[in-house]
Amino acid sequence: MKPTRLFDCIQYQLDKFPKEDMLVAKENGQWRKYATQEIAETVNRFTAGLLKLGVSTNDGSVEQSDKIAIISNNRPEWVMTDLAVQKAGAILIPLYPTTNPLEIKFILNDAAVKYIFVSSIDLFEKIEAVAPDVPSLQGIFTFNRIESGRHWTEVLELAD
Repeated sequence: MKPTRLFDCIQYQLDKFPKEDMLVAKENGQWRKYATQEIAETVNRFTAGLLKLGVSTNDGSVEQSDKIAIISNNRPEWVMTDLAVQKAGAILIPLYPTTNPLEIKFILNDAAVKYIFVSSIDLFEKIEAVAPDVPSLQGIFTFNRIESGRHWTEVLELAD
């Protein structure tokens, strides 16, 4: 298999050069390794979960494809989100964590973002504050566990 899309590279690496440490990140003060197999399985489940949420390419045009936003620091979940969104046929809308609320509201509305993934409580609160003014927004998911937020693993659990 020759990779033709970015998300094809995971299967290519898994088939040809599997690694125990495809991604490595510090979590709770400890280094955690993500093996190629784990990334492949997570991206596949994440993609299936997004499809269950109704995320799609629709007619295949940029205008009609669903938009999924992310506002986060650099972390493995960012990569997995990006690949799953692409695999589902949607378009990822990345936002800087330092983007101010007025600009966030404009971007989310301009792109008609359907779902957004955020990393932390401060970003969750920033998005929650503008969410009532973004009619297309159907859900906010968090990477860090936040008491009042939906954790991104809920999307994985939708996969069947």
